[in-house]
Parts: sequence; structure tokens; C-alpha cells
Amino acid sequence: MSQEQYVAVKGIIRHQGKILLIREAPGEDRTNPGKWDLPGGRIALGEHPADGLHREIMDEVGLEVQISKLIWLDEWRPRIDGLQRQIVGVFLSCTAKTTDVKLNEDHDDHRWVKLDDAKKLPLMSAAASALEAYGGYIAE
Repeated sequence: MSQEQYVAVKGIIRHQGKILLIREAPGEDRTNPGKWDLPGGRIALGEHPADGLHREIMDEVGLEVQISKLIWLDEWRPRIDGLQRQIVGVFLSCTAKTTDVKLNEDHDDHRWVKLDDAKKLPLMSAAASALEAYGGYIAE
């Protein structure tokens, strides 16, 4: 069986006490349609993680952010196009420098929500774990 491995960076973007969530749009090539996630995605080979996060956030939601701290490290193993993949996810806390969200075609909705309200939404499992870790971080 063929396998591939990627590194993905995701941003927990804060603005005025809320965080940004985006919902995956329906589609044949989607793995979690209707579920809520944090902005971000795979970095290219040789790309610095911070550069990749800035690029992915700009592509997915059109925002500029200031990256602050590493919050969570996770992994998931989706099967996509017949290939088993391992995606190592790095979750970073960010502050929004701009707030006018412009979604790309991969997402059909966004919300700025308080952390407790985020936990009530159908979240992707890695995003749920990252937000749980983030809650512990902000409580300290």
C-alpha cells in the first residue's frame, strides 16, 4: 500500500475575544464536508512553517495574522484518492491583523466565536483537540 506524509499548519486566529472557524464545503474531493475547522493547510517541501501558515490563511480566508505561540501538535490519517496519508498538524496561536474574511471555494461559511461556543459545533477532531489545548493555554 502506498502512503504519503505531509505537514500542515493551522491557525487559531483571535480577534476581540473570539476565534475564527471555517466550514468545509460539500464536494466529491472533500473529506469532512459540513465540519468546522481552523484555517491553514499543507506546507510545501522546503517552505518555512510560518510562511506556509501566512500563505494558507491568506488563501483560505484572506486575512493577515501575527503568529505568536505553538499550541498543539497532532496527526490524522485520511485516505484520499486511494492513498493512505499521514498529516502531521501544527497548531499555532495567531492574532488577526485584518478581519474582513474572504472564503475560498473550499469553505462555505465562517464564524467568529467564543471558545465555549466553538466546542458546541461539529468540529474536525484535530481542531477540537487543538482548541481544548488552547483553552488550557489561555486559562494559565
